[in-house]
Amino acid sequence: MRRIYRFGLAFLVCLLLIQPVYIAVTAVNDTPAQTEDTSIIGQQRISWRFVVYDEPNFRAPVRGAFDPQTVNIISQQGDGWALIRTWRGNFWVYVRDNLRFLTQPMPIFDRIGGRAAGTIPPQLVRVLSQEGTWLQISTWLGPRFVNIQGMPVAPEPEPPVEPPTPPPTPGQTGPHYIPWRFATYLEPNFRTTIQDFYNPQTVDIVQAREDGWAQIATWRGDRWVYLTDNRLFIDRDVTLHNTPGGPVVARLNSQVVRILDQDGDWFQISTWLGPRWAFLGRGPVPGTKRIALTFDDGPHPVHTARLLDALAARDVAATFYVLGSQVSANPQLAARIVREGHEIGNHSYSH
Repeated sequence: MRRIYRFGLAFLVCLLLIQPVYIAVTAVNDTPAQTEDTSIIGQQRISWRFVVYDEPNFRAPVRGAFDPQTVNIISQQGDGWALIRTWRGNFWVYVRDNLRFLTQPMPIFDRIGGRAAGTIPPQLVRVLSQEGTWLQISTWLGPRFVNIQGMPVAPEPEPPVEPPTPPPTPGQTGPHYIPWRFATYLEPNFRTTIQDFYNPQTVDIVQAREDGWAQIATWRGDRWVYLTDNRLFIDRDVTLHNTPGGPVVARLNSQVVRILDQDGDWFQISTWLGPRWAFLGRGPVPGTKRIALTFDDGPHPVHTARLLDALAARDVAATFYVLGSQVSANPQLAARIVREGHEIGNHSYSH
């Protein structure tokens, strides 16, 4: 009887030990394969500048780059790849993270335009941010920069030939194809703040006016766009160049311009000299030399006021490192520094 009792106890112990393993193996074997995922079909916003591919593979030919925008997903795989509809056709994009495949060895830098701190071989990298052709990527050394200018990629396909799109008639509503990259505004006025840029696409017109402005439906609500021609308001003086990044050939005052072409933040515009390029991105023109003006320990009721007058006469911005005690004594002067577009730095309350 004892022998039977011991055998039964041993059998029960073995069963308890084997059961978790069996459950774990069963759970692994029953996990469905990640194939088609239809949970996200339709519109989805991609919040980074992304590239599209012929196939769901980072080593496939790159077919174009797009600014952050809402895309129309046709199908999606469980591994993060989605097939989207663009004005150039249907292409694949990775929607889980901002990944990019470097096709050749690339020098890495601690900062944009700095000295090379090493080399990274061809591999898949995670892009943290982008400024022009400079990518900040995640590396074994931490965040580093690479310049992808000149990195070979497959040529982009020619845009599809669209049927002529006549200007909408006043009061027209419904779909309308815009064949250029266009800006949208809150009001029908070029001098209002630009809300978004969109690649060429068909828009849904809510209402059209005789002066060329039309209100269209976007994912952020109804916005205004100029449909007669591709125009843009430049809100500051800019330099003109024969080629993007080339020598300065002239200057252009703030005005409404007609856009002929675009390369990143460089826009080719129609000018009195003929087609010329202007850098319309924020910050200084890439490749140009620049200095920073700083003034310390103000604001002073006499000296700071004279400096502000001189800077305003020359349309120059500066940084004022102020003392808290001086700000308390001259609050209106401190407010003028900010109002006239200068930056304020902190030199503590009493230095």
